[in-house]
Amino acid sequence: ATVMAADGDGCLPLHLAAECGRKAVVRLLLQAGPGAAMVADADGQLPLHLAAECGHEAVVRLLLQAAPATVTVADAGGMLPLHWAAYKGREAVVRQLVEAAAAAAMAAGFRGRLPLHLAALQGNEAVVRLLLQAAPGAAMVADAGGRLPLHLAAECGHEEVVRLLLQAAPATVTAADAGGMLPLHWAAYKGRE
Repeated sequence: ATVMAADGDGCLPLHLAAECGRKAVVRLLLQAGPGAAMVADADGQLPLHLAAECGHEAVVRLLLQAAPATVTVADAGGMLPLHWAAYKGREAVVRQLVEAAAAAAMAAGFRGRLPLHLAALQGNEAVVRLLLQAAPGAAMVADAGGRLPLHLAAECGHEEVVRLLLQAAPATVTAADAGGMLPLHWAAYKGRE
């Protein structure tokens, strides 16, 4: 019963242990209350969202074993655990989550962005590679602003990510976003050589 007690932010003890990467504590809490893995906090985040965002590979494994369906649960902002892991550049966790549910690589989250958009925005080459392997078509998907992952990588000056995205989808070099801007426009606007 106390394992299901929430604090003022709606967090159960499992949320806190998952966020901090406390594998042994997570294991004990899951044994005492396996349903805790499916409880969302005030932000709609499950313990898996927090563990994925923080890159706690062993905790992610335990949570996936306890509640496999949580891999495709979105938080209040529309983000799956894979979105958070991709955004934060958690390569090992991205690999785990893609292996658990490859379709999650094509899930649109906040602003209509796929995990690939977020990895491109952050310039994480290893995560971009993993996501392109899992979902090659993601390079051609526009977000809510009509921007492809290439637009974001070009705007932020992530040269190697731009190369990877162009190799995966060469035609995107001439794709305009909702404002009519090409990836080259974004690179020029931001002064990316």
